[in-house]
Amino acid sequence: MRAVLAAALASVVLAGAYVVLGGGDYEPSDPPNPCRVSAESGGDGLTGTLERVGLNALAGAACDLGVSREQLVLAIAGEREIGIDDERRSEAFRTGLREAIDEEERAGRIGGAQAFLLRRAVDVLPVDAVLDRLFGEGL
Repeated sequence: MRAVLAAALASVVLAGAYVVLGGGDYEPSDPPNPCRVSAESGGDGLTGTLERVGLNALAGAACDLGVSREQLVLAIAGEREIGIDDERRSEAFRTGLREAIDEEERAGRIGGAQAFLLRRAVDVLPVDAVLDRLFGEGL
């Protein structure tokens, strides 16, 4: 019986401390504006470059589509509907990829020949098929 009373008292104390410390007033912050965010740091080499290009392409596509990166990822994964057709989504990702490659080249993390080859790949890459393969059908 004492254990039950101790647990009940601990619960009341914990809930009271939560309220006193302002826990009831918590509101999550808004996600960052994808038009102003850029992944500038990361690992070196190919892995770091691919990570930055992917994150910056996602931000660029989200900016172009007028949604947050988080909403776009959820939509691609089929967890949320944002009302964007496949053609519009693919073109937004192509644009985001091109801009991300340009940024890597300007920063000196990839050379001109690498940037050229990556841009050509983006032009022929079946972006919608790659996204569907990675995340499944759902946008």
